[in-house]
Amino acid sequence: MELIENDSRVNRILTIYDNLRKGFVVNKKEMAEKFNVNVRTIQRDLDDIRNYVYDNFEGEELIYDYQYKGCLLYTSDAADEGLGV
Repeated sequence: MELIENDSRVNRILTIYDNLRKGFVVNKKEMAEKFNVNVRTIQRDLDDIRNYVYDNFEGEELIYDYQYKGCLLYTSDAADEGLGV
């Protein structure tokens, strides 16, 4: 039973991360309904993603956008300069 729970957690986090990387705004309530979990579970997933991005992608951060009422992946210009773009 634990393997199935871990599998669904991994799938949920990867789906959320994939949506963020594609530029979509992630709404906690919508994701909670989609995966049939509590909003706090999605918040913990977003915290894990935020920490992962912070540790691995300089110039990127997960932010909450009040206008769109959801989280999005923000890329600063400093990240582009480091790539020589």
